[in-house]
Amino acid sequence: MKNTATYDQSGVVISDLTKLNYFFGNNGCGKSTIAKYLQSISEGFSNQKYPCCEFNGYNPQQEEILVFNQEFIENNFRKNDAIKGVFSLNHINTLIDEQIKSNEKTIQEKTNTKNKLEEDNDQLSINRKNLRDDLSDKCFAKRNIFKTFSKIKLEYSGNKKNNLSYIEKKLEENGLEKFTLEELTQLYKKFFEENLTEINSSINERLYNQLIECQNKINPLLDEVIIGKKDVKLAEMIKEYNIQSWVIQGKNYLEKIGKICPFCQQTITDDFISQLNDIFDESSKRKVDKIRVEKDEYINTFSSFLSNLQEVSQKYNENNVVSNLQIKIKEILEINTKLIEEKIKSPNEKKNLNSLDETINDSIEKINFAIKRNNDIVNTLEEQKKKLQYNIWTFLASECKDDISNYKIEDKKLETKIFQNTEIIKALQTEILKLKQKNVELRTQTINTTEAVDNINQILKNSGFMGFEIIEKEQINNISQYFLSRTGSSQTENIFNSLSEGERNFISFLYFYQLCLGTTDIQANSSKKKIIVIDDPVSSMDSQVLFIVSTLVNRLISYKGKEKTARTEFSNLNINQVFILTHNYYFYKEIAMEKRPICKQQSHYLISKNSNNKTIVSKRKYKERDDYSLMWETIRNAKETLNDSVKEQNILLANLFRRVLESYSNFLGLGNDAWATLLNDKDKDSTEYYLKCAFISMINDESHKVSPFDSMYFQKIHNENPSKLFDVFESIFIGINGKEHYDKMMKP
Repeated sequence: MKNTATYDQSGVVISDLTKLNYFFGNNGCGKSTIAKYLQSISEGFSNQKYPCCEFNGYNPQQEEILVFNQEFIENNFRKNDAIKGVFSLNHINTLIDEQIKSNEKTIQEKTNTKNKLEEDNDQLSINRKNLRDDLSDKCFAKRNIFKTFSKIKLEYSGNKKNNLSYIEKKLEENGLEKFTLEELTQLYKKFFEENLTEINSSINERLYNQLIECQNKINPLLDEVIIGKKDVKLAEMIKEYNIQSWVIQGKNYLEKIGKICPFCQQTITDDFISQLNDIFDESSKRKVDKIRVEKDEYINTFSSFLSNLQEVSQKYNENNVVSNLQIKIKEILEINTKLIEEKIKSPNEKKNLNSLDETINDSIEKINFAIKRNNDIVNTLEEQKKKLQYNIWTFLASECKDDISNYKIEDKKLETKIFQNTEIIKALQTEILKLKQKNVELRTQTINTTEAVDNINQILKNSGFMGFEIIEKEQINNISQYFLSRTGSSQTENIFNSLSEGERNFISFLYFYQLCLGTTDIQANSSKKKIIVIDDPVSSMDSQVLFIVSTLVNRLISYKGKEKTARTEFSNLNINQVFILTHNYYFYKEIAMEKRPICKQQSHYLISKNSNNKTIVSKRKYKERDDYSLMWETIRNAKETLNDSVKEQNILLANLFRRVLESYSNFLGLGNDAWATLLNDKDKDSTEYYLKCAFISMINDESHKVSPFDSMYFQKIHNENPSKLFDVFESIFIGINGKEHYDKMMKP
């Protein structure tokens, strides 16, 4: 044993261990450290917990170490947290119970998390529904755009959800023909509010083409300069003064009035008339006549076309489109007629008719198209009305497109969150199921403690210990829960009564005893030999309990038979070795008495501490002695190693002094006066006075001057030099005439 607790770096070697090994020593000297080290060896943690300690001779494949100490009590005797006085036995059951409870806690935590996620999903689903409802409301409100279309009844007028679904379906269609609201309004008015009839007239495009042909024929004639012969005398003058038109007009006038000049009233000569006729010969005349003929045809064709327009305008004149065309055509006719007439009057002048431009042609085509379209609509009016409704839905879909797009983005976020939560929920459900299955499996691994409890109760009964028995209350996680039933009390009352430390230690030891015998299913199935370690099992126990424990220990260490060789073996062949560590001399004497039938292959060790607080382990021969002699021996050993600088054992020494004085006074029957005389010191503030009071106070209540638990007492005892304590102890014996006894007991 090295570098742990009171074992210093130089270490202590404990050798010559045998089948049965006793370690005796006061509390705090290092016994429990040995037990804990042996326990760490069995658990496989000795190198980690005690890296400087060493052992040999232990084979974990063939042997197991069972240790009874405070840790065993805590591990195997667990009180129920909720109900006082209820406990379970067996360390493995405790671990299983803790694991099950840990799993159940984890299950509850995961279940809470799962429930919270399910609640979140429920709320997210509500949010998705509200988001959808809001979109339905918005898209349904768009229908108000067409509230003036009173003669059209759109589908789904009473169902917002179906209305939205239809709009979404429309958005999925490709190549939709889109109309403006104004266009849809015009179509509505046309289809539902106008009295549409078939138009059986249209602009005669053939007649219009004839008009263009006429114009094309007359234009070249108008563009030609028409004159007579150039060798006539008057021709040069007419040409020089450019009076061709004036002369022609005059010639035409003369043909009407005769040969008298209207100005000078003279007769115009035949030669002058002959010259005029020569100037405007027959060829020129024919050309002019040609113009006249073409003019008549042109005007007639124009008139026919205007009549056609007039007929059309009476049946179709939307936005005065035909009337406007008529006006424009008439204006052209009037202008061109005048130009032709001017040409006839002045054939030598060039003229050019106003053309029928492309705008007129476009207007004619548009009018005829509109008439045809009107007739098509009239012939397919019901179909056109349906198409209008279709286009209205297309318009509504376009109006709702942005709202639907934004909805899809937000809805996708919610859907993704729900999916993520659902995946976590599935994982949690799997984990919860695994934990529940694990708990089912763990419950099948619990250790049956029924036989051990029955045996414990039998021991109590056979020993005449009739004060209480262990009764099973219930099973939790397949682990039996027990309570201590006291004689004369109801079970209900006792369930809520806490156990004393001595009772707890006693029941724990009885269970440890059953483990050593192998009366639980895990121990019964074990083929390993046992190394038993018992560390101070009688702490806080009364004399009756101490006797029972001593008897049970004697059974464990009993020899195999009376023969010499059999006396060195344990009667229980499953036990290889036993370590017993105690500070109680009575217990030590009861389990080590030479006359008892116990294993004779045994070793005895005394554990103590020197003045430097270092543990010393010395082997010695067993000698039966009583507690009183042992206390004096401890006092002698302490005085031999006296060091005033080491005060750690002052309280222990003071307690030994008190116990010796109490035993001595009870034996002699000293009265109160004897103790009172000792406390009549003049200097009551002296250290010696307080020390005497402390030693005497628990012997005689009537002489109680100071409590050993007072802080003043504790500080004075703790801080005083050890030699002073010995001086006061000796002076008390002198004061009660016990100097001779004191000297005798202090001799080695």
